[in-house]
Amino acid sequence: MVLPNNRFARGAAKKAASLKRSVYALLSLWAINKHNGPLTEAEAPGLRFVAAHAEQGYYREKELGGERYLTAIYADKAVSGTWVSYHNEHPDSPHRDFKLGGVMGGVAIRVALGSR
Repeated sequence: MVLPNNRFARGAAKKAASLKRSVYALLSLWAINKHNGPLTEAEAPGLRFVAAHAEQGYYREKELGGERYLTAIYADKAVSGTWVSYHNEHPDSPHRDFKLGGVMGGVAIRVALGSR
């Protein structure tokens, strides 16, 4: 059986980060791999927001090193029963009651807006 994974998402995110203008990642408050958990102060509250309001996005502007960035987070809904089973049954999973159609995490996008 082939399980879905986010290798493509990680590879594409790495390429986008190399361009230094945008970064995106597939993140979760319940990540099996801790590298897929929230990394910035905008991501944790954004993931909580989209978990509770799956049809809305979360947006936050922040200045980092003299550069302004917009962080946007959108719900990542479970669209595959295989993926739901994988996360619910994984021995390291901190969350074991995902359901098809439910929010499993979020797609976080950070875009450089320019300096002030």
